[in-house]
Amino acid sequence: MLAPRFALCALFFQIIVTTPIGAQARLAKSVKIADQAAIAETPIFKTITVPAATPITFAMDKTLATDKREKVKGEKKDPAKERYTNKGDAFYMSVAQDVLIGGIVAIPRGTRGVGEVLSVSGRRGFGKPGKIEIQLNYLELGDRQYAMDGVHFQKGKSNGGMAITGILLAGPLAGVFIKGEEADIPAGTPLIFRTKEKIAIEVPAAP
Repeated sequence: MLAPRFALCALFFQIIVTTPIGAQARLAKSVKIADQAAIAETPIFKTITVPAATPITFAMDKTLATDKREKVKGEKKDPAKERYTNKGDAFYMSVAQDVLIGGIVAIPRGTRGVGEVLSVSGRRGFGKPGKIEIQLNYLELGDRQYAMDGVHFQKGKSNGGMAITGILLAGPLAGVFIKGEEADIPAGTPLIFRTKEKIAIEVPAAP
């Protein structure tokens, strides 16, 4: 009679001991699966959109000028002032301040923009000044390019009054020798252009 009773007690003890351990293992496994699902559902990035026609302030990286600058006697040669600007030349600009969407930086300061010189003419006789017309083609964000819109026109100071005086005092051809000023867009000049299309950007999601 002892053997059957001993076997029954052993079976009961096994049930008491092993059942909680199995239940805990199953519970731990289900919790782990739930945590993994929650992590998978938590977004790592979110998308913010910069609307089309958003104004962005850029700053010129280098000076654009219509002609060589006239040096004062004894002035040292400055290569930065010897540069011509020609039609079709490419130039670079940098975003001057962060572009924020909902308090989040969408386009950071320093983002590069690439533009093109549309037309250029040096100063001429009769007081006509030099002129430069430029446009910003696109900005580079990551490995993509986004089209920009807008044209900037710059011209030098006219000397029209001097030209008229010269013609009256020295004859009709005198105005040919009286020229306006060259045009330039100095490095650092802030210019505003607008996005041509909406820009969707992925940013880290808030924890």
